[in-house]
Amino acid sequence: MKFFCSLRLALLVAPFFLTAAAHAQGGSANPAGAAKASGGESNTTTQTQTGQPATEGTSSQFFTGSYQATGNFSLLGQPKPSLGHRLNLSHALDKGSIDTRLEYYVDGSYNGDPPGVLRNNINEPKFEGQIMYNRPLTSRLGFTGGLLYHDNFKFPDRYYWVITGLTYTLPLGEDVTLSSAALIEKKLGGARFFYDLSSTLEYRFAPKWNTQLALHRYENVGQFDPRPTQKGEIEIGLNRALTEKQSVGISFFRHVQFDAPNDQFSFLKLKYSVGF
Repeated sequence: MKFFCSLRLALLVAPFFLTAAAHAQGGSANPAGAAKASGGESNTTTQTQTGQPATEGTSSQFFTGSYQATGNFSLLGQPKPSLGHRLNLSHALDKGSIDTRLEYYVDGSYNGDPPGVLRNNINEPKFEGQIMYNRPLTSRLGFTGGLLYHDNFKFPDRYYWVITGLTYTLPLGEDVTLSSAALIEKKLGGARFFYDLSSTLEYRFAPKWNTQLALHRYENVGQFDPRPTQKGEIEIGLNRALTEKQSVGISFFRHVQFDAPNDQFSFLKLKYSVGF
């Protein structure tokens, strides 16, 4: 009931203010950009998690976007399968765009085990809503800024973040692209500013295929954190386009909090995405 109440509130206010990140948690191999990737508290992206570019806005469409379903299987201890859902919406402006993300996702942790023991994964269902303004500054450099809401349904952890920073896209050849983001974030109501750095290397090795390597190093401030915690993520993914707007993908995702030995997990992810 708590989830459905939060989701209903998010859907009502997202077009105007906010109901991501980071991150974001759930994880995905995504180029940096405008809406946080699930699975880390702050990775931003303008692409779907299966690596297919988000549909660009046109004068005949007020919104474009994508939906993604992600199946997770833990690789440490019991598989504990889970399913996440992500909705991205984008409204094109004369200069830039307004991008929103509504996401229900599941992270793993081993906080029920003794310190250093990774045997019994505790799936943590979470919800995030994010709204960002994205504007190109040059052909490669862009500005992003906005607001993120996070809620953990397993443990008390609810907060808002303000996010701003720069994105950069660098073609390394006809079929290789490096996308990066450097962000500064601040929790409303406490703690200092904290950073978020991410990069994704994408290689399109066939007309319908691409592979991605995503690295994410960031700080995170939750509801009760007196200071930022240190986290890192890596994801390696393989994606295939089924049609012009549909794609599937598989990836390995690893998340670690450096000062908490049981706050880590490794997931095998299966993804389906459709654009509209």
